[in-house]
Amino acid sequence: MSSLNIKLSINQCPICLKLFMIRSSDLALTNIQIATICQQSNNLSYKYQLRILLRKKDLTDFQHGASDYSLILYPFENQNSFSIQIPTSEDSSKTLILIEVHDNGGSIIELFEKVISQPANITCTQMQFEKINLQSKIKLPFQAFNKKCDQLHNRIFIYFLYSLSLPDLNDYILKFQAIKQQKYFQSKQHPVSLKLVYQMKNFKKSAMIQIRPIYLLSQCQFNKKD
Repeated sequence: MSSLNIKLSINQCPICLKLFMIRSSDLALTNIQIATICQQSNNLSYKYQLRILLRKKDLTDFQHGASDYSLILYPFENQNSFSIQIPTSEDSSKTLILIEVHDNGGSIIELFEKVISQPANITCTQMQFEKINLQSKIKLPFQAFNKKCDQLHNRIFIYFLYSLSLPDLNDYILKFQAIKQQKYFQSKQHPVSLKLVYQMKNFKKSAMIQIRPIYLLSQCQFNKKD
């Protein structure tokens, strides 16, 4: 009777410390340095992905796979530290910063921090946003929306829909998620013109043709914070 020599390998979750954060100010849209430290070994390499979520419910829904209203500011990076700026949350309470740590065996651990920010000082009229970088463009309309800068907010999103061309897939996904998020904000808080709703629906249809889903192999327990 022949014997089989079977070797089993169990992939464990990444072992990481909590998030470390340094803020230059408590105002929204100001610099935040954030990092995590994970246990390294010769057999493991990590990719880090940073998301922000603007409502508490979004984190719960994201963790349970119900919906994804996150904004991916850094997709699958080798670095474990980031410099970001965030807008205030939908109700001016807490913005959630989420870092996913992916190892090469398919496991993921998620670390998050809840951040309270004061509204940024932005000028609602005569603001030139076309030449600022993409991440700043993405976050500015949420701050304008929270400060009731309706004209500025509408100008930026019309610009997203018709003028902002992004050949990079990750940038395109970020733009798509921002428009999806904005559509949700508008439907919950303010009536939207039929024209703007129609524009957003058409953009979503065309975007879904170009964006492929990403499947995750396994997921570890989330860190829990109040």
